[in-house]
Amino acid sequence: MRGLGCSISKTGLKKSTPVRSKLDYIIKEKEGLVQEILEIKKSLVDIKAWVGMHQEAQSGQNLSSSPAAKSTQASSPDTIYIGKRCELLGWGLRGVVAHGQVHEVSPNAVVHGEPVVEGAFVVILTEIIHHGVPLWKEDGFASTLGEAGVGSFVQWGKQSMRFQ
Repeated sequence: MRGLGCSISKTGLKKSTPVRSKLDYIIKEKEGLVQEILEIKKSLVDIKAWVGMHQEAQSGQNLSSSPAAKSTQASSPDTIYIGKRCELLGWGLRGVVAHGQVHEVSPNAVVHGEPVVEGAFVVILTEIIHHGVPLWKEDGFASTLGEAGVGSFVQWGKQSMRFQ
């Protein structure tokens, strides 16, 4: 009577049992979902940290190439493009598919474990306009601009770029 009031009867108590069990089930389900959300958030933080370390390591690999690569890079006329903003052009009628910044022009550079193809630059994506456009050079990391995502390094042919 303390919990249900003084006007409770046997019939009222029997009628409240299914509702109470359903309420208990909903409460347990909510607690499980809250726990699952907390685990997902923790996983997301771990993934973000791993991606950050991976990008820093990738950036370090691109910047700290072998001494021979640095000497090749220093004498290359393409070094004037490093740090320049650019528009990545798609083939066909797509026009500008993304914006980026040239990060590396050395043919000895590596992106996602793949050597940079002759005639391509390593670009950091700053904005993606058409997410479904295939990468100029696919690698094991991604096959489209959308999969690569903003902030990722991609290879793009210099003939398919417009510099700002």
